[in-house]
Amino acid sequence: MATMPRAPDGWRGRGQPNDVFDVARRSFAATPSEPIRADTPRAARPLPSQWPSPSDVPPPVSWHRRLLLLGESEITAGAIGILAMLHQRPGYEAAALFVVNAESGLRPLWTSTGPAPGDGATLRQFLRQGDYTDILVVADDAELGRIDADADMLPLARTMERTRNSVLQQRAQFRHWLARGRAPGDQFAAGHIRWSKMAAGLSGRLGDFTARYGGPAEPRGHRIVVEDANGQLALGYRTALGRELQPEIVIGNKGHARSAMADLLRQYAAALRLG
Repeated sequence: MATMPRAPDGWRGRGQPNDVFDVARRSFAATPSEPIRADTPRAARPLPSQWPSPSDVPPPVSWHRRLLLLGESEITAGAIGILAMLHQRPGYEAAALFVVNAESGLRPLWTSTGPAPGDGATLRQFLRQGDYTDILVVADDAELGRIDADADMLPLARTMERTRNSVLQQRAQFRHWLARGRAPGDQFAAGHIRWSKMAAGLSGRLGDFTARYGGPAEPRGHRIVVEDANGQLALGYRTALGRELQPEIVIGNKGHARSAMADLLRQYAAALRLG
């Protein structure tokens, strides 16, 4: 059996100074590590006020897997509000919609049979019965503070977001969220859309398809064009249900170009090519 070399007399009792591993072992034994204790315990998950704003990055999801928490201030916005935008999307009726009151808390909007405001235990059970993938909060500061206080009632979901900043920005963010809703029979491709800013305008790519801004339309509007891997118009594609896709559409508001492109790209990437 091999024996360790004897330490010089001046180092007797101090281990093997020429052995870096022995030095490390002794240093570790002399100064045992202590668990790091934070001054304040970390939350298990971020509060709703810390959630990111909606984008077109998450994949589409069926409407019945979506939960929308809408501030009561939005209910009174009428034809220009979030509800008006929501009603224009096919399949929205399947989503779970709750109203947030800064004083009384959450209550379901679509039904009168849900839990009463302030009934925390019943509300928590009611919310967690749903199998949600998407949660969105649209609320002002006071309503958002109430949601933060009741955050333990909310279920966990793959995507949790909230709108923020000005009213115009919130509407633009909400359009991203709307575009990700999948109605029964819709076919959408998941995946990350790669966006770029070209000299002629915005461009996005998903799989073999590229959607780009095609310039002003006549007599009014803006053209959105979809091209295949060869740079040609993506002609001859149909959805799984047989609907023919059009590689060129016209939108009225250029500010909606990104949402329109994302919608088209996801349809094309899930489409079938005709023979």
